[in-house]
Amino acid sequence: MEVDVITNKFIETALQPEGILHKDTLERGFPSRMIWHPPQEWEDEFPEVYRHLCTMTIPTVPLSDRNEPDLLLYALGSFNTVDSSMKDRLAMPFRLLADTSGAGKTRYIFEFLARVAWGFYFTFEVDHSSTPYGSADLSYAIILMADQQFRLPGQEPFVPLVLPSDVSDGGSVERQHKRWETRWQNNDRIAQHAFTNLLLARMLVYDAFCKAVAQSGVVDCAVLQRAWCLLQIAPHLSGVGDIFLRMFRAVQLVKQTEAQSLITMLINRLRDARFPPLKILAIDEAQSGTRTFSTCFGPSTKSQATDFMKMTRPVLKPLVKMSFLLGDFKKLIVSGTKIDQNAVLEALTSTVAKQASSDRDVAPSLGENDSEKRIQKLLDIFFGEGFAGSLSQSTRREILFWMQGRHRFLAVLVYALLQAGPSENNVSDILMDLVSKLSGHDVRRPGGPNFRSIAVDNIIPSIIRGPETPENAEKIRNLETVLMNFLITRRYDRHQHCDSLEKLVEIGIGRFAKPYTGKQAIKVIFNENLILIALWAWFSAAPPGGKSRLQRYLQLGKAAANPSIAGFGWEDVVAYMLWRWFVGAQPPQLNQVFTFLGEEPDWATDRVSLVQTLLVARDNNAEIPGKIDAVLASFGTTLGLSYQTKTLDETFQAIQPRKLEEDTGGMFQQRGYAFIKPDALMGPLFYRGDRSN
Repeated sequence: MEVDVITNKFIETALQPEGILHKDTLERGFPSRMIWHPPQEWEDEFPEVYRHLCTMTIPTVPLSDRNEPDLLLYALGSFNTVDSSMKDRLAMPFRLLADTSGAGKTRYIFEFLARVAWGFYFTFEVDHSSTPYGSADLSYAIILMADQQFRLPGQEPFVPLVLPSDVSDGGSVERQHKRWETRWQNNDRIAQHAFTNLLLARMLVYDAFCKAVAQSGVVDCAVLQRAWCLLQIAPHLSGVGDIFLRMFRAVQLVKQTEAQSLITMLINRLRDARFPPLKILAIDEAQSGTRTFSTCFGPSTKSQATDFMKMTRPVLKPLVKMSFLLGDFKKLIVSGTKIDQNAVLEALTSTVAKQASSDRDVAPSLGENDSEKRIQKLLDIFFGEGFAGSLSQSTRREILFWMQGRHRFLAVLVYALLQAGPSENNVSDILMDLVSKLSGHDVRRPGGPNFRSIAVDNIIPSIIRGPETPENAEKIRNLETVLMNFLITRRYDRHQHCDSLEKLVEIGIGRFAKPYTGKQAIKVIFNENLILIALWAWFSAAPPGGKSRLQRYLQLGKAAANPSIAGFGWEDVVAYMLWRWFVGAQPPQLNQVFTFLGEEPDWATDRVSLVQTLLVARDNNAEIPGKIDAVLASFGTTLGLSYQTKTLDETFQAIQPRKLEEDTGGMFQQRGYAFIKPDALMGPLFYRGDRSN
């Protein structure tokens, strides 16, 4: 029987040298063939860093033959040594991780399964080039379902797309609902069979793993838990290819009732043998699970909704439903990027996967690189203690300015340094190469290298990489408004422009704020310079002979029929043009910009620049207009052209000169505004301050 062949081959391979359960592999955390090694020539070129890297256990990317270091898997099961806040985050009972791409969602799941509780890891997407983690068994089950492989004789076929028009015959609403429900129920029965057999295959692999553990004699539960997690992340380490996919193929034709009985038998047998129970069901890349067969399933209970789309559920629903009906899971974690949160939450709340009342629906931030100290610590972990401190102040300032934000940014820098070499010149060259690719303007030093290992596709939001379509037009309009408001006011008014800031998290623009306690509203922030420079390039670039999005946005504002909107449009135009004229290395003469009525004064030929108010980083409780903190402002946004005051006193305070001082981080930080938008009692729409050079 194929199941026995797979099981026996896995047990044999797992216990051999380089096997996933061999004592040396368990001690290292990875097979030696999966360990990354620095280039030999670094022993002479970077001797201290070379010796440090040789003491580390950095794995390579699964299924890659290019000796690529994998920072996502580094310190699996002990990531608190890298990120001290991970322990606190793991204690938060979230069931939906929906922060932006690169925020640390997948790492959170890996660490949870490797440290907190045993469980199953499913992913809707496996791509050897971009997401080489997990088994393809779930994707294969969905393909078979669409190919009618789980349809019983005499049963209606699986319908991949249920539409209102399919069953609409002009009859009553009740009759239409009944026909929708008939198709949904038939689809659900077929999906139940597919996912029951999928779970059976997983249980059989876990049973084989436990048999191998029993033969190994290993009793350290922590290292075994990490090994089970790693096997699900990199199934090829089984020695039989993707063991989960292969086992699923072996049992895909088993009858559903038989599969259910086998699952129950396996759970009871493993429990009696005192093997760890599987408590966690983790589902990654769930955005595909919300888009695949998005209208094929309905609510489990009678819905009060009358709108068809509000009643539909995606394929994620039956997967979760069957897992909790058949398994012994106590908790569910769902993760995805560009994910429809409502679709996920509706799918979850309409299943038996009810969470504890203390569980939160949506996780806020999973941490960020938000301080110079934190960034330097991470660099020192990989390149040796004191590495970051050995860099010049200007290089450290560049790192801090560009690397603040989501975890992926600093990972890109570390990865590139592990490929190119950890020299200070390489640090600066990598940063400028990254900025050049994101901005579309070459800011590299003359003759500076082009780092082919730096791919920006995972940094630049996809919405600005592709063409505008009817489907994304509304999001693009909202995005243009966000950018204009940042440019002019450093703020974003969610109520005026967009019903859901979370949509901007889904498309990779904003991020959720830091983790919170209590029942506070979720806060969305936009303060990452790498993202903003890419957005600005997209906003200001004009096709040959055409106009940029910025130009079109300003023209629409001026031409608006509503006087108040038109007024705002003119204000934006004036503020932007003055900023472009008067901020730069060589400010213009006044008479090159303005036409004087009557005789020109003597100072008309003076070169003039806009006054920039310079504020020192202060304590969060300091009484400063706008409450501006350090570079990585907890205020939540980035630099802008203006500051809007709320009171008369605040207006006067904001325009008072302040001298530049050194902040607590030992770096000069500039907080400047070209314009002050005063309190309404002050009259003008904004003030501009000029300084004669």
